[in-house]
Amino acid sequence: MAKWNQWQLSSAPTDKPDLDLTGTWRNELGSVMSLRQSGDKLEGTYTTKVGAADHDRHFKLRGVVNGDLVSFSVSWEDIGSITTWAGQHALSHNGAEQDLIKTTWVLVKNVGEDLEPQGLWAQSLVGQDVFRKIT
Repeated sequence: MAKWNQWQLSSAPTDKPDLDLTGTWRNELGSVMSLRQSGDKLEGTYTTKVGAADHDRHFKLRGVVNGDLVSFSVSWEDIGSITTWAGQHALSHNGAEQDLIKTTWVLVKNVGEDLEPQGLWAQSLVGQDVFRKIT
């Protein structure tokens, strides 16, 4: 069994202080996000290719960056759900160097007031996405 000290987080605040995530990114399902980074803040749009949302609609995206760590959220507005992604920037070295953001996401959906006592257990979905920079 691994000892806890082998898994402790480094006290170093960042290993990539000049990272800029501005650009267009696509995940493995074809969803696309356009990011603009200003300091530690992210703004942009997200166009999903899955789920109930219009697949041509650009939803607002907001997030933060801490070194090479990133977190961003999208409200699916009239769909009644929010997704938040958190992860880390990395470089792929498979042939050509490519920017990646490896994330875990949580989608929470609204459960109607009348169903909340029994239905809140089913409000969240969790998964992973890898975004590749395309421009």
